[in-house]
Amino acid sequence: MSSKVRNCNKELFGLMFIIIIIIVLCFNKVEAATNSSTSITPSDVGQRIHCYVTNWLPDNVYPLKLHIWSSEDDLGYQYLNPNQSFYWTFKINIGASTSFRGEFWWAEKDASFVTYDGHVNEYCHKTAVCVWMVQPDGFYITMRRDPRDDDLKWLNGWRTPAATGDRTDLI
Repeated sequence: MSSKVRNCNKELFGLMFIIIIIIVLCFNKVEAATNSSTSITPSDVGQRIHCYVTNWLPDNVYPLKLHIWSSEDDLGYQYLNPNQSFYWTFKINIGASTSFRGEFWWAEKDASFVTYDGHVNEYCHKTAVCVWMVQPDGFYITMRRDPRDDDLKWLNGWRTPAATGDRTDLI
């Protein structure tokens, strides 16, 4: 065999070796991310998730103000009157690191927490629908658009301000 052919074979073998290493590393990264303490599995990647925030607060002079965002999308500020909902949808990304955060304001209360990630997915993965019901005592999650009381799981409460002040930022 000529030295040119041997060199070409060595280069091809080296390239194939590097490609195999890259594939193994990528697979291990996806496996590690999906085998963490979340309920997102590799089969969930690419699944479309439907999220809602519904205002179940009593009639008040203050609407519910909210801001939802992820590392890739800012869904802006929304204002919901009682019984109104805000909706967004997305697909779970490779690596299952999809995460949305939310900030909420109502009267003198506020809250900030993760509105979707692998842990939240545990409550809504069966239907791919995550519904946050906002009530005076906090935030409940369910996987149904028209939940019964026994479907609701309380996950987050409100913070109240330490000192009273002008809360004109609420409206």
